Amino acid sequence: MVLERAGLDQAGERLRTGGPAVRMAQRRGSERSQRRVQQLILFDIDGTLLDSRGAGRRALARALCEVVGTAHALAELPLAGRTDPEICRAVLETAGLPPERVAQALPRIFECYPRHLARELQGCPPRVLPGVQALLEALEHTAGAVVGLLTGNVTAGARLKLGAAGLAHRFRFGAYGEEAPDRQGLLEVALGRAARTLGRQPAPSQVVVLGDTPRDVACARAGGARAVAVATGPYDLVALRACEPDHLFADLRETARVLAALCNGSAAAGQPGAGAEP
Repeated sequence: MVLERAGLDQAGERLRTGGPAVRMAQRRGSERSQRRVQQLILFDIDGTLLDSRGAGRRALARALCEVVGTAHALAELPLAGRTDPEICRAVLETAGLPPERVAQALPRIFECYPRHLARELQGCPPRVLPGVQALLEALEHTAGAVVGLLTGNVTAGARLKLGAAGLAHRFRFGAYGEEAPDRQGLLEVALGRAARTLGRQPAPSQVVVLGDTPRDVACARAGGARAVAVATGPYDLVALRACEPDHLFADLRETARVLAALCNGSAAAGQPGAGAEP
């Protein structure tokens, strides 16, 4: 009976773990899955995926006023391409707060910011930008394409904006504003997260950063990734073309051309500036 019971236990263990043959097949399947990852596409949010109609700026202003009593410098500060912590730090330093007070205030600001942002988004939902839904749908059905986020929004802000726009389910992972000192540092965060999610870190040639500002292009360049720019944010085609992205589009409505630029950089997407208005 003891031997019989031991045999049953061993059989049960094989069922639970799959046995050596099954485990080997699973490893091979995982390796094949990793090899099929041909392109990691990292999207910015504001100005690229959606227009939050100023909700983020208004919510940051309310959070700043709640914590430190002022948001005066925010009205004049260019936000595009900066991380949320960078923006708030600049406002606080402009207001004359010493470094130790800035360090104390930032966590408190981002504790109350989501509450203000949720209220702003409820009153004025974000607008999904032209071509975004169709492009994300096409990417879901593109073999080897993995879609993530690289955004200056803090995590809670990104989730609220994408949730209000109905886009949150489209992205497997992200790198968020509080996770690095600047946008270029966020690319390293995104690649590390991709490695944990996919089982290996994609090569730079397999990574695309898609955004609407010169900072997005600089981020891609610094990490050896390809840069695809879209002029649906505050920067027009002329300003973005001067940054020399690999591909430039007026918007994301030409799904086939944008998809080609993202997934293989083929001639179908043209040279830098293809898909852009004359």
